[in-house]
Amino acid sequence: MFFYIFVNIFTNKNSLTFICEKYTKEVSLTLFGLVSCNCQSLFRKSDVTEINFKHCEFSLFEYRFFCGYSNVELLNISNLGIKSFPTNAFSEMEKLTKLFASNNKIEKIPDDVFHKSNKLRELDLSNNQIYQIDSETFSNDNQLTKLDLKYDRIEEFDENLFEELQQLEDLNASNNQLKTLPKNLSSKLQILDLSNNKIKKIPATSFRQCEMLTDLIK
Repeated sequence: MFFYIFVNIFTNKNSLTFICEKYTKEVSLTLFGLVSCNCQSLFRKSDVTEINFKHCEFSLFEYRFFCGYSNVELLNISNLGIKSFPTNAFSEMEKLTKLFASNNKIEKIPDDVFHKSNKLRELDLSNNQIYQIDSETFSNDNQLTKLDLKYDRIEEFDENLFEELQQLEDLNASNNQLKTLPKNLSSKLQILDLSNNKIKKIPATSFRQCEMLTDLIK
């Protein structure tokens, strides 16, 4: 078993990758210590703009896990076995634009978890166990343009969810348990994938504002 850090500084953006060859509790604690400490000899948190994890496993991480990484723009926490997000998990990542959290065990997204992530444009929550996303999850001025929810367990969307996602252009909700759609979808929606669901009823007003929709997969 071994654990090491690879810091890529060969491009203009500093990419920080944590690699665990074989997961144990000790590796988890070591990783947490490295992420949360002030490791000035290895890297400066404020210089890091991209964080990736490879071959690691966590059921959850604390809200202060990413404390100090204020300039991170891309965060990849896919394939970690995460079961939930702490409410303030990304509160200090105000420059976060892309978050990849696919292939985990997440069931519900906490309210307000993305309220300080106003620059978030791409969110991948696919291949989880999500059954519900509330409208309170996102702030009123969010900039999300792409949302991937394929292979989750969503049965219905909050009626007000898409009122909060006014910039959404691409939504993949395929392979869920959807039975109907909300009364109003995002007006800027261009790509919508609803394939492999259980939709039996679509309100007459669902697509009323979707004048920019070019690809509808059902």
